[in-house]
Amino acid sequence: MPELGKAVYRLTTDASQFHTGLKGAEAAANSSVARIGSKLGSMGSSVAAVGSKMTRSITLPLLAIGGAATKMALDFSEKMELIETQAGGTGAEVKKLSGEILDLVRSGRSFGESASSMADGLFFVESAGFRGAEAMKILRVAAAGAALGHTSLENTAKSLTSAMKVYGKSIKDPAQAMAILNAGVGAGKMKMEDLNAALGTKFLPVAKQFGISLEEAVSMIAQFTKVGIGAAPAATNLTQAILKMANPTEAGAKAFKEMGLSTTSLARAMRTGGIIPALEILKDKYEKLVDRLGKDEANQVFFKAFGGGRTGPAILALMQQLDGLGKSIEQVNRQKGIQTFWEMAEKATGDSADKIKKAIESVKASMIVLGVALAP
Repeated sequence: MPELGKAVYRLTTDASQFHTGLKGAEAAANSSVARIGSKLGSMGSSVAAVGSKMTRSITLPLLAIGGAATKMALDFSEKMELIETQAGGTGAEVKKLSGEILDLVRSGRSFGESASSMADGLFFVESAGFRGAEAMKILRVAAAGAALGHTSLENTAKSLTSAMKVYGKSIKDPAQAMAILNAGVGAGKMKMEDLNAALGTKFLPVAKQFGISLEEAVSMIAQFTKVGIGAAPAATNLTQAILKMANPTEAGAKAFKEMGLSTTSLARAMRTGGIIPALEILKDKYEKLVDRLGKDEANQVFFKAFGGGRTGPAILALMQQLDGLGKSIEQVNRQKGIQTFWEMAEKATGDSADKIKKAIESVKASMIVLGVALAP
């Protein structure tokens, strides 16, 4: 029995130790799990923080960019849609030209014009009846002219298309017409925006009707600006002057006869030789009238011939500036080269500020392309 008692004692003692060890192991395990849980909690907080930062730094900006791109695309599309709904373009043409405008701006070949301003300019080009590739060629020429003159593409496109429509087949290249307009600005005391305003009158159609070339027409406006008359008022006065020279009233016809002119003399001279021969004839007759009647009485006859005090002084001023007008025409003819025009346009948009502007417009055009892709 003593041996049995020893055995029971050992078993009891070992079981107690085993239980104690088990309790210790359980406590250690619980401690480890607590530590792991704490670390996992910290890790979860970190992941949440990273996610929050990604939302603020990436997701929200991307959404903002996408929204801005979509808005820009919709605005551009609305402008282009006007060409279909109000300027006579077809849907297929508008779609094609939209892509071509964006390509021009993205490549930096729009002379710093934005996609939006190019769409505005194209509206007036298409409204004048020009389509497709020809319309795009005219638009780019107008953009170059606007860059040279530091004026709006929209108004420059109006002037350019007006000149091309009025002078028709005599203008073989839009760059030729734009070069003449730009040379006219250089020959006078005005800016391109002033000439644009002048060409918004009836002057060009009337000038063309009576044989006056585009070079002469812009030179006449330029010459008037040199003596302090604004380009637009000059164009209005010159329109009336040409009409009175070509179609005198009944009272004017009597004055013409007193000056030694037939009612068709000046109209015929303009149609066959332009404005200079007509003014030379008129100047000769006026000087002879002064010699015969004296200056005051001669001026009365002269003004009666051309409709009184409103139109007469304009024609008299033009006649008195005959030499200056001739020099202005010569200057325009010297400076109307197409190659010279393109070189000047490139130079005008080649400095650092212009390069930055082109880069900005290129990015904006790319945003429009993105917006088109994102739009529903």
